[in-house]
Amino acid sequence: MTCIVDILDELNVDLPNTRDDVAILLVSERMAARLNRPIPNPVMTHDAEVALDRDWTGADREEFVAKARDLHKRMTDALQGTDNAAVVLAGLTAAFGTRITNDVSVIRAEQREVEVRSFPKAAVPPPIVRKTTSG
Repeated sequence: MTCIVDILDELNVDLPNTRDDVAILLVSERMAARLNRPIPNPVMTHDAEVALDRDWTGADREEFVAKARDLHKRMTDALQGTDNAAVVLAGLTAAFGTRITNDVSVIRAEQREVEVRSFPKAAVPPPIVRKTTSG
């Protein structure tokens, strides 16, 4: 959790309250890099002996970083690869396991059509087609 808080603090952006997917995607994108740095205990920041990663071996860190990269790939595939709610839900379940609901009604595809249609039509001049001859 302290890594997630660090990432969100570093981002310093206002995330929409109704878009947990955006927050999770942003965090997953940065988690591997965050796990490659020391993780101090947020309660006892001046004591390296109580760092949260003090017992990690190099192999442990590599494994956690690899898993973070895998999570980001799964999140990207699930959230940006389709607008089919069942496919999104399957991708999220693959990433988080049974902690994810199996209710597809909680997945809403982002509707950009209304936003696009809200812009006025732009007049575009026709292309100039020059007279040509063949042969």
